[in-house]
Amino acid sequence: MDIQAFYRALTNSEAVVVITTDTQGLITTANPLACQRLGYEPGELVRKVFITQLLSPDEWEAGAKAVPAELQTPAISDFAALLLPPPGESVLARQCTLHGKEGVTLAVLLAASPMHNELNQVMGYVFTGHAATGKEPNRLTDQTDAQLNRLIRDNTTDLIWLHYLDGTYAYLSPSVEKFLGYKSDELIGLSPQIIIHPDDYQTIVKDGFRRTVEEQKTEHLEYRVRRKDGEYIWLETVTKPVLDEAGKVIYFQTSSRDVTNRKRSQELLMASEARFRAISQTSPLGIFVTNRFGRINYLNNEYCRITGLSIEQVRGKSWIEAVHPDDREEVEKIWAYSLSQLCAFEKSFRFIRPDSQVVWVSQKTAVMRDAYQTLGFVGTVEDITLRKEGEIRLHAAYEELQASEEELRQRGEELSAMNEYLEKTLQDLKLAQSQLVQSEKMASLGQLTAGIAHEINNPINFVHAGVQNLRQSLDEVFLILARYEEIESHQDPEKIAAAMRLMPGYKASLYYQENKEVIRETIGSIEDGAFRTAEIVKGLRNFSRLDEAHVKAANIHEGLDNTLVLLTTQLKNRITIVKDYDSNLPMVECYPGQLNQVFLNILSNAVQAIEGAGEIYVTTRSLPDHYQITIRDTGKGMDRETRQRIFEPFFTTKPVGQGTGLGLAISYGIIQKHRGEIRVESEINRGTTFTMSLPKMI
Repeated sequence: MDIQAFYRALTNSEAVVVITTDTQGLITTANPLACQRLGYEPGELVRKVFITQLLSPDEWEAGAKAVPAELQTPAISDFAALLLPPPGESVLARQCTLHGKEGVTLAVLLAASPMHNELNQVMGYVFTGHAATGKEPNRLTDQTDAQLNRLIRDNTTDLIWLHYLDGTYAYLSPSVEKFLGYKSDELIGLSPQIIIHPDDYQTIVKDGFRRTVEEQKTEHLEYRVRRKDGEYIWLETVTKPVLDEAGKVIYFQTSSRDVTNRKRSQELLMASEARFRAISQTSPLGIFVTNRFGRINYLNNEYCRITGLSIEQVRGKSWIEAVHPDDREEVEKIWAYSLSQLCAFEKSFRFIRPDSQVVWVSQKTAVMRDAYQTLGFVGTVEDITLRKEGEIRLHAAYEELQASEEELRQRGEELSAMNEYLEKTLQDLKLAQSQLVQSEKMASLGQLTAGIAHEINNPINFVHAGVQNLRQSLDEVFLILARYEEIESHQDPEKIAAAMRLMPGYKASLYYQENKEVIRETIGSIEDGAFRTAEIVKGLRNFSRLDEAHVKAANIHEGLDNTLVLLTTQLKNRITIVKDYDSNLPMVECYPGQLNQVFLNILSNAVQAIEGAGEIYVTTRSLPDHYQITIRDTGKGMDRETRQRIFEPFFTTKPVGQGTGLGLAISYGIIQKHRGEIRVESEINRGTTFTMSLPKMI
């Protein structure tokens, strides 16, 4: 049967009314018969009339009452609830009368079914009904009835299966292939066991099918089936026997819906509830939860401790019952307002525990809502008994002071003199306090300055070393220049030519080309050292909040290279640097000076960790969500205890006087400031690897 051709024929049928609506019931199409029998022109129905307007109020109310109780929830509109079939059913049909224009009525057996898109979302509804003619106004012909049932069955998004008595498949609706990927000829004649999860088949499905066949029972089952791509999904299934005229079971039918999302939501809800209970049971505050009418359904341990009540004693009751009689009227009034207006509640009052002990509490309550309704209230209770008792004692003391006012007036002069003395003492105390605060601040600043001294010493030492290298190289270049000046002083061309022929060898003996490169690199190193020193000074200024460093785009490779230049004298003839730079690494948004300080700290430590010859590997990578810089050395490594403490301020493994233990602590702070991550891996005698991850946007 060509279902599309049949649908077109059905739409133009003289016996079947076809109406479609959107999700709110607004009519989107109506076939000619529907318009004709209801007295409307097509333009008067489409996008102008709701399906509910075609039903009388009495029929609408009766239809709503017929909706299964499990579907009558605030999450379902009245219109959708009337249309949705019961669980496991594909179509909801009922006898009704459609009311058309100018009093026209049309009696139909109206069938409603949701229409889904490719994402299984409801996009609207289709209504089909027989438009009575002749002597049998409310009956479909057998052929039309069978075709209509076939149309609904083959186009519903539910999965319809027909089974032989041994459970093997006799028929699969087209939706099976859509949702599970199996064609009919792949499953017809086979046992459901091949696609149903083994655990579910043995414990749920097998017995359910047996009861359907042997006891002629309608079974509601939930189990997992395997899609053709191997993924398991959850199905909610209703199994019903199919009887012959003698009442004997000849087949049984299953109607299934994909409830995987619902199952996952249930699992997430259970996990969320478990987390809430775990958090609430460790909370220092008492926590309780009520329904929307204020009846308690949950207490945590601290609430029970404060009030002396157990969940068994108060479940289904109001917490108002435990309020002190003297406070109850006022508390009840405020709580009643919160319940009626669905608003927050906050009040301090007294509870009476079962042991007659009175406790003061501060209670705050908030409303819990989901997308559709108010679920209840969640509240916190803090025991403020000690604070209240202190306030009571303070009030009593105040009253005592008031009673002694006359005596105090008589001693006014004495107190006045004492007051002057106390005022002076107070000023002295304020001055001492100010000095103490300043002293503490200077001590902290001094400690920080002392700790960072070795950090600022590195670039200064490299500047100093650079100056020494520069002086040596320039001295040799000056010797070459002096030789040229000597040659210029000759008057004899032959002597000048002879001397010039000797100059290349003389320049080579003084490493002229090497000295040029050393001068260039050394000047760069001196500039970088001066810049790095300025950055450290800026860090000290930041300690006093004089200014803030700024984020800007920087070349990470340039920063690494500049740092390595500063370490040249420590690396020479001993440590080999192996660079593996990512050529696709772009300019990185960062605090360049501070990031270079991190490189210097880690590379300096790597150099110091290598005793004798070794290698340092510097790697950069541009990854999808971050940039990665890795520095690995072949040094002596660290044990587990040292690894766990290396980022602690003032922790160092170096001898006294050779390190403050602030280098890596500062580095860690800088990476954190970049919202990045720094990790360390190390083993004794197997070297150390530092991995820094920087986000692509700070």
